[in-house]
Amino acid sequence: MDPDIQSNALPFDRDLSDPSRLQALTGNMRQLCRAELFEIPEGPGRGARTARLSAARGFDVEVFVDRGLDLGGVSWRGVPLAWLSATGPVAPALSRNESDWQRSFQGGLLTTCGLDQFGSESVDDGETLPMHGRVHAVPAEGVRTWSETVEGRWEVGIGGRVRQASAFRENLRLDRAITTSLGSDRLRIRDRVTNDGAEAWPHMLLYHLNFGWPLVAPGSELAISSAPGTVSTPPHKVVPRDEAAAAGLEEWMHFEAPAPRFAEQVFRHELPPTGHTTVRLTSPVAGMTAEIEFSSNQLPHLFQWKLLREGTYVLGIEPANSSGIGGRADARADGSLQFLAPGESRDYEVSISITTPH
Repeated sequence: MDPDIQSNALPFDRDLSDPSRLQALTGNMRQLCRAELFEIPEGPGRGARTARLSAARGFDVEVFVDRGLDLGGVSWRGVPLAWLSATGPVAPALSRNESDWQRSFQGGLLTTCGLDQFGSESVDDGETLPMHGRVHAVPAEGVRTWSETVEGRWEVGIGGRVRQASAFRENLRLDRAITTSLGSDRLRIRDRVTNDGAEAWPHMLLYHLNFGWPLVAPGSELAISSAPGTVSTPPHKVVPRDEAAAAGLEEWMHFEAPAPRFAEQVFRHELPPTGHTTVRLTSPVAGMTAEIEFSSNQLPHLFQWKLLREGTYVLGIEPANSSGIGGRADARADGSLQFLAPGESRDYEVSISITTPH
């Protein structure tokens, strides 16, 4: 049986892991899963290419093809996981005012921040860099969707290339693949960032994962582990960004009901370099746990964004390759700024999985 199908699966779920049997049972595999492209017909996102990955008894995923192949609304077995902002989908043409991040921040399960800047707006090396960088507003090219047998399982996915480039500055390429499979409890994002330019260039990358109700709910609890397979939270240092975060430091892992004037809190989690990090968000309201897993060799820094305000009730889990949340100048100053040599590539993988009580 597919290892990503839970051990308490029903017979129907077990059938989903046998592609040859499924093709005998169905007239068309679209009966069970699909990977399709379409365009948003109206509103601020009008004309923007979007994809939907849908797998029976598993994930249903919206992908913003024209926004860096980021993730929008995502659900698992009908339960929504992502927080969506009031803006709704926003086409890249309406995102050209780089100084006004909030006007085009759609939320969604993933906003990619980079590829040479994330965090606060920054001035570095004579260049003004927008909040959270530019790659999230760049349309993808070479886009391919698939629904087919891959290594013995029926997989649905989308892949493509996103290029962040300037005529006289950077030439950075993001190659991304997003996959899940029938009946699976896991969604994978695999990335490769390459410097196609002729000189070494700064490289900053942050995965802005945005979770909302009912995963984020009164009584939900966050736990962070630096060892695979562990459930408890080993002690580690948590650093508040400012006074608002310092006021909530003792409750960083707990969630209460939305409040009208909740001040956003940002924490930096200093974890040991074990090579693995698991973040667990457990919700008694949703009756499930979401696990975010990534390599601390690839993404050694972790930020937490907590905003429990009425209408903006959201938890951000943000693995990153730099500690410079103040922007590229901040990363350069604290020594965490990375560089890509000409032709050099870096690989990253982030997975989101769901578990339910047995």
